[in-house]
Amino acid sequence: MKQRCINPSNQSYHWYGGRGIKFQKSWSKYSNFLEDLGICPDGLTLERIDPNGDYCKENCKWIPLKEQVKNKRNSRKNRKKFIYSPLEKLCVHCKSDLIKEES
Repeated sequence: MKQRCINPSNQSYHWYGGRGIKFQKSWSKYSNFLEDLGICPDGLTLERIDPNGDYCKENCKWIPLKEQVKNKRNSRKNRKKFIYSPLEKLCVHCKSDLIKEES
């Protein structure tokens, strides 16, 4: 989380810190993070409820990795810009076109 938000050398920085995503300042100290969210339960991963919001107590929760995978960015290039949409929100026709392109 911290590296994604503050380290421009991190491979994911452009999706997080590069977009302005920050983390709660008190979480600079790991003990404060643990106090707010606790130790990660087995099989779970940190999730931001609002994917455009910052990492903070009110916007984070632990969820199963299977669930978080559904929230990843699926992108499709559109000549001048990228359009982002979770795969499950695309229409049936768009999903089948996207699956064909990925094959």
